Amino acid sequence: MLSTLHARLGLSQAFTLDTLARCLTCKTPQATSKNNRPLALLGQSLLQHQISRHILRKHPRLPQAVVRATERSYIGSRSLAPLSQGWGVEVGSPTEAQSQGKLIFARHTEDKDMAGIYTSDAHTAVVRAIIGGIALHDGEEAARAFIQKHILSRSLPIEQTFKLTEPQRSLSLLCEREGLPAPINRLIAETGRKTNSPVFVVGVYSGSDKLGEGQGASLREAEYLAQTAALKGWMMFEDPRHAGDTSVLIDSGDIFA
Repeated sequence: MLSTLHARLGLSQAFTLDTLARCLTCKTPQATSKNNRPLALLGQSLLQHQISRHILRKHPRLPQAVVRATERSYIGSRSLAPLSQGWGVEVGSPTEAQSQGKLIFARHTEDKDMAGIYTSDAHTAVVRAIIGGIALHDGEEAARAFIQKHILSRSLPIEQTFKLTEPQRSLSLLCEREGLPAPINRLIAETGRKTNSPVFVVGVYSGSDKLGEGQGASLREAEYLAQTAALKGWMMFEDPRHAGDTSVLIDSGDIFA
């Protein structure tokens, strides 16, 4: 089992089977010292740094709240646990030998005197520990390449993490900050105003530039969607200097509610 997982993940010879067995062992009464916690902490630190760097490079205008939500989407339990399961990591019992190549952990119970964790958290720790093990045996660059291949290669709908409660106010503040003309809503088209199913198309403009467009069953809805589209378009801007240093790409301040 260990050798199969080792080959499946393409781990190097420097990454020993003993280290892999440790990555699969969470802290239990039977494994108080030789467990995956130190490696998982190292892996989590590398994950946090690389994911944050990746997001800020690609979308330097994102508000911090959206950056944090995107980070959780990449490296939270809901993302990492299925990854471990997809690798074929099987759950064993706390008393099984590490050499069996199964995930060993004390399951969460309602008994407060019995320390334990959820299965998803155990799988998450495995992914983090393996990344930490790669960094330990093969170096940080190898760990970054592993993160890129297995985690950053996935496409996440970042725009779904936006929660814009006052897009009109936010857009006005943005235009003021950037020295642009104040945004103005303009009705582009409409149909069925006096029917049960009207459709309105509204554009929001800054001077002669259209910032966003929205379509809705009422003018207010169309205006809201147009303002939201304008804000998302600005915040989702992808910097062409993606390969540059993030320290010069971080946008100044967040003004969004």
